Amino acid sequence: KPLKISANVPLSKFEKDSMNLMNTKDSIAVDFDVDIDTFENEILVQFKKEEDKTYELQVLPGGLTSLFDEVNDTLNIKVKTKKYSEYGNLVLTLQNIKTYLILIQLINKQDEVKYEQASENAQIFQFQYVEPGEYFIRVIYDDNQNGKWDSGNYLKKIQPEKVDYSIKSIKVRANWDDSHVI
Repeated sequence: KPLKISANVPLSKFEKDSMNLMNTKDSIAVDFDVDIDTFENEILVQFKKEEDKTYELQVLPGGLTSLFDEVNDTLNIKVKTKKYSEYGNLVLTLQNIKTYLILIQLINKQDEVKYEQASENAQIFQFQYVEPGEYFIRVIYDDNQNGKWDSGNYLKKIQPEKVDYSIKSIKVRANWDDSHVI
């Protein structure tokens, strides 16, 4: 997952040259990519993370610009990664898949998608480094292959894409590898 910087005013652009990311233990610069998500109003910083490390992102003045041409002051953001042993791994084998492309999602009790994978032919899905917790499985049969669930169109007589839910939840535990056949 990327590091996300949210703002309370609409962001319009960023200057990667005004940003520095480093591993604080070694003071070594870390290579990263930056993108802007205008819909969610976030800056996404993608970099290769190592376990149990602390990283610091520094955004110098003028690194972020709002839609109103306002610029940021210096931002220093620290993030710490967890040890791999603090996550669980989950392997799901799906049976009786009706059609492809499918999206398989791990959702929490609040119906929020936490992990997602898509496949055109696989029946085995590996979710690595899953936060411990209780998840339900949702399978979306993506008939139009656009990578998301579509509600259909009444006027065009197009049905919504089919969705299957697991009845039982799956509990992911830290430092455990678990597999299920569904």
